[in-house]
Amino acid sequence: MPNMKRWLRERGISYRQLGAVLGKTSGAISQKINRDIGWSYHDLVILRDHYGLSSDFVLDFVPYDVYFAAETESNREAVAA
Repeated sequence: MPNMKRWLRERGISYRQLGAVLGKTSGAISQKINRDIGWSYHDLVILRDHYGLSSDFVLDFVPYDVYFAAETESNREAVAA
């Protein structure tokens, strides 16, 4: 399952809601999520700025569990400092 599909499901964010943030239709978001069309640079910038998601995560270069394990470790280190 693509990272973004899982991420949206776990957070209860609909394609329509994400589309509103990105200025796209829910159909266009569905195509992006299902890898029928690619994410634009502009989409990736908005996803980073709005949700803190890296392009590596959105483009499935990093597995979902690895990405969030690394994020959790970074948070633990920041709290400990």
